[in-house]
Amino acid sequence: MVEPLQATGTLATLPVAPGGPVLALAYSEDGRGPEFAALAPDGVQIGRGCTLWPSGPLTDARISRHHIEILRDKRRKQWVVRDVGSSNGTSLNGVALTEAQVLLPGDVLRVGSTLIVFVELHGDPTGPEAPALTGIVGESEAIVAVRRTIARVAPHDSSVLISGETGTGKEVVAQALHHASNRPGQFIAINCGAVSGGVLESELFGHVKGAFTGAAQARKGLFRAADGGTLFLDELGEMPQDLQVKLLRVLESKVVRPVGGNREETIDVRVIAATNRILVDEVRAGRFRSDLFTRLLQWPITLPPLRSRREDIPLLSRHLLARKGSDLPLAADLAETLMLHPWPLNVRGLANVLSVALFGASTDQIKTTAEVTALLDAERALMRPEPDRPTAAKISSTTTTLPPAPTGDETRPMIRKVAQLPDPETLADALRANKGSVAAAARTVGCSRQQLYRLIEGLGWDLDDYRGS
Repeated sequence: MVEPLQATGTLATLPVAPGGPVLALAYSEDGRGPEFAALAPDGVQIGRGCTLWPSGPLTDARISRHHIEILRDKRRKQWVVRDVGSSNGTSLNGVALTEAQVLLPGDVLRVGSTLIVFVELHGDPTGPEAPALTGIVGESEAIVAVRRTIARVAPHDSSVLISGETGTGKEVVAQALHHASNRPGQFIAINCGAVSGGVLESELFGHVKGAFTGAAQARKGLFRAADGGTLFLDELGEMPQDLQVKLLRVLESKVVRPVGGNREETIDVRVIAATNRILVDEVRAGRFRSDLFTRLLQWPITLPPLRSRREDIPLLSRHLLARKGSDLPLAADLAETLMLHPWPLNVRGLANVLSVALFGASTDQIKTTAEVTALLDAERALMRPEPDRPTAAKISSTTTTLPPAPTGDETRPMIRKVAQLPDPETLADALRANKGSVAAAARTVGCSRQQLYRLIEGLGWDLDDYRGS
């Protein structure tokens, strides 16, 4: 894996109080960013040659000497930005800035070909150094906090519960935690939602020969395979309750008994669990055991969605492109588009979009193509609610009767069913239930295989995640 790049000016070096305003230089055509600068109490003017950021003045030729100013409205306690007569104009969140506008956290300013994010800190930026960890890329406040947390918890044997939206990199964080712990054993991962309860029990705890029909040989199980190392239980919220009881016993007793066996074996395994569900809600609804939740919550790590750390997106894009063997830079228009996208699929979605963008790249830059635009539009559609959708059903369809043929009974009246595509949660449930078989999942949700393949490709999903271990 490519090691994350290092920013020049980090938040830890800024003289900013918690809640203070910060400008993040996220993208420039010379490859800088992210680097951070604190706003002076009365504001700042930004233009070519501005020395606000630690790595030196802005050299973008499209920036005017006096381009924008950001001032403090003391009466309203707000920060306001306005263009001060620049030659090439300014945009705020992709819209031309024609008059003074209030700045809100996460707003993206474009001056020339340079992209700046307005950030308000939530905590004290100073603190222990956040170590560079393989795969965890970014210098935003949220991602620095994740790296610091990993450094604190790694030396301990406590169970860790990682939560966050789909695609935020939960397994990457689990791997980083394992490597930072220096445990001698292996890192082993399993998706608890990808296999049925009976199979999952055998996968985790192993089984003896003859324990059940088809058990022609004994199986060690993942807990014993991970002895001395780390076992990562992804999508833990999907685990059946009867298996939750058995998992709790292993966590508390540090012994494992294979299915069908009568001997227990002591193990030394660090368990990291992850879920994109809100487990507190699952406990309240009676779908997840409160004692297991408490046992796993010895150390929580919450991963931020990509849209909440826009300043990291250009740097993360460079990292993902490097993993694909490309060192081509992003064009400013594409960088701005990526920073303003809501990213329902987070880093997984970004990686998918960059793969498509790379196919149409020129020899000097990666630009926005029609295919990239279509894929981003498809992602946005995932976030739009369906207002007429029945709340009690996950899938609905409409039925249209075609008129009868004009002659006799040669052709009888036909019924055409126009099925709506399933939402991502329904599709995931269908794939899990059918062990990754698209044909079987298509029958379950009432769509064609071609429709589901296109939807799965647009979501950037890997079918192997649903086919079991």
